[in-house]
Parts: sequence; structure tokens; C-alpha cells
Amino acid sequence: MELKRIHIERIIKECYWEYNITPEAIIKIIKGNDKRLKKKLFEKIMYNSTQKLHDLEMLFDKITLKIMFDEFKPSYNLSFIERYVLVLRNLLFAENNKIEALEWKKR
Repeated sequence: MELKRIHIERIIKECYWEYNITPEAIIKIIKGNDKRLKKKLFEKIMYNSTQKLHDLEMLFDKITLKIMFDEFKPSYNLSFIERYVLVLRNLLFAENNKIEALEWKKR
């Protein structure tokens, strides 16, 4: 997916509202080798983005995403974030995780 400034500006608005960060800084994080900064960006997206799937696919390759998901431990809003993690893993890695809260109920 093509990395566009408008997407990065939305990510900054939604995920980094408390910081003074530029689109160039986000691009530098994505293209750089600092795992800590990439992890922070990943977590910001997981907690705050309205377009998590799109943002993650646009910013990270599959290998990096797999590592990030495997290492991610939500620190708050656990049930909500854990559900999102399972949904995103299903979509990004073609996994088949059961999500009870989203299953159809039998009558």
C-alpha cells in the first residue's frame, strides 16, 4: 500500500494528539531500525486508530507485524483490545481465532 501524507496526518491526529510529531518523523520510524519506536507506533495504533487494519497494513510488513502481535501485551481496556487483536490476527495472517463475543448465538 502506498504511504500517503494524508494517512500519516490522520494517524498523528488520532494516535499522537499529545505529542508534537511530524509526518516525516513517522516515516523515519517506519523506515528506521529502532524496534522500540516501531513498537510504540504499533501500540498507539492499536489503542487509538479508527482504521487499525488499514494503518497496520500500510505501515508495517507482515513479518514485523507478526512479531509485534506476538509481543503485544495490552495494558488497559483488556477485553476490548484483546478482541481487536484476535480480529486483526484473523484478517492479517489468515488465522482462525474464535471470538466468543462476536459469535452468533443459538436460540
